Amino acid sequence: MTAAWNIATETDASGLKNGNYIKGTVLLVLRKQTGDDIAFLDEINADIQAEVRRQIAGMQVLDDKEEPNFADPDYVLAAYAASLKVLTAYASIEDLDLEYELNQAISNPRASKIVRMIEHAKKIAFDCVIPSAFPAVLWREMTNAEKFYIKGLESEKRGEYQLSAYQEFARGFSISGYSRMMASERANAARLKTPFEMAGRTIRDVPDFENSVMRTIFHGIYVGIKEEMSPQKALGFMKNELPDYWGRREMIRKILAFFVDVRDRGNMHPHWTESAEMAELLLSAVTHDGV
Repeated sequence: MTAAWNIATETDASGLKNGNYIKGTVLLVLRKQTGDDIAFLDEINADIQAEVRRQIAGMQVLDDKEEPNFADPDYVLAAYAASLKVLTAYASIEDLDLEYELNQAISNPRASKIVRMIEHAKKIAFDCVIPSAFPAVLWREMTNAEKFYIKGLESEKRGEYQLSAYQEFARGFSISGYSRMMASERANAARLKTPFEMAGRTIRDVPDFENSVMRTIFHGIYVGIKEEMSPQKALGFMKNELPDYWGRREMIRKILAFFVDVRDRGNMHPHWTESAEMAELLLSAVTHDGV
């Protein structure tokens, strides 16, 4: 495989009215294998990682920062294409029975080494595409569940509600119990729970989220709303729940600012109205908080 193209074939306004709409058709450009190059698995993995990073970096250079043309699904597709480009460049791969692995990819994908390599390429892609609201150093400190939520909310801000996008995020960040974080899983109407909707419930299926800074912020926002929109009650709750509050203060501020950003987006109302308002009040309280 030498190249891949994604051609838009359908819009929400036409064609199918139910289910996940077909957004595009992927065309693969293939060339006959004429070489006899051989590679080892560790070399292949390193080559895939380098090719994914190269492909995504090139897309980011081309993209319009004010009106982006590429969304997360495009970067995931690029990761798939990059991994296939590397895998098909070799006539054989040591330690790998290609015929057996290809059959496994169809009959039992979870047991296929090839599928695992391609799935890992997707994780690399998500690590490369860092939301502009978060510095790289803070993004690396976040749990996978926090990254899943941010990516999902980022999609909703853009008016994207495809369930398949959340499924891709969940696979990319290895979140198995993500359904507990969803307010709706209807096709083309999927969205995450707001802090108020999540309330004080324990998300045992996603311990990565339950024990995170973001979950404490969610609970604090909920407490603040229930206490007659009191940011001081919310702040007090967070400081009691976070032993390292002062050390995590910058992370807290960035997450709250990300939530505040939904305030002026029409598609985020009314379900985000109270949570965004409390996030704004709480952000001010955290910013001006003194020892």
